[in-house]
Amino acid sequence: MGNLLLAADLSKKPIPGWSLFNEADLKFIPGAIPELQVGFGAKSGLYDVIGSSGLFDDVDVGVTIKFLEGKQEWVYGGIFTRYGPTGGYAFLISAQSSYKLGYYHKGADDKLVWSDLMPWTSHTALYSGFEKSNRLRVICNNDRLKMYLNGVLATSIRDTRFEVGKLYVSFSSGLESNIVAKISDLQLREVPE
Repeated sequence: MGNLLLAADLSKKPIPGWSLFNEADLKFIPGAIPELQVGFGAKSGLYDVIGSSGLFDDVDVGVTIKFLEGKQEWVYGGIFTRYGPTGGYAFLISAQSSYKLGYYHKGADDKLVWSDLMPWTSHTALYSGFEKSNRLRVICNNDRLKMYLNGVLATSIRDTRFEVGKLYVSFSSGLESNIVAKISDLQLREVPE
């Protein structure tokens, strides 16, 4: 792994280098490995939790995600990279041991629309259900996008749509469920040589 550029101390706020979103729905959980818990009701779209204050191009970012409540078939979350006004990449995992890779981009009416690079796909490296920790790691290096699930390389593709932007951790409950989830060990590193 490359040198640590920015870690998120999730034991208290403020978190230097990171911005919090929807703070009324966040709870800090202290401990040997501090966690940040988010909970909200049924909602369309993605719900941002934490994002980088700065812009990044080539990154190696990882976070541990644990789903606690919701309808298993609806809840998901993950990492957004190179995200800006024209869109960015999303690397998502669900409570059903599946993962997805896609991006938001500006549509004809100038609103952001979703497109899949890879649809929801099951993977044996992911733990299904609630109260299970899954480590999501994403490496963006030039046009190469890699996604690791609990240390296992799940996807490696090339795409040139986005070069630089912010990083986010976001969740979705869908219109049929609530969600409660935790994140921990959020780290941004230099891309390994």
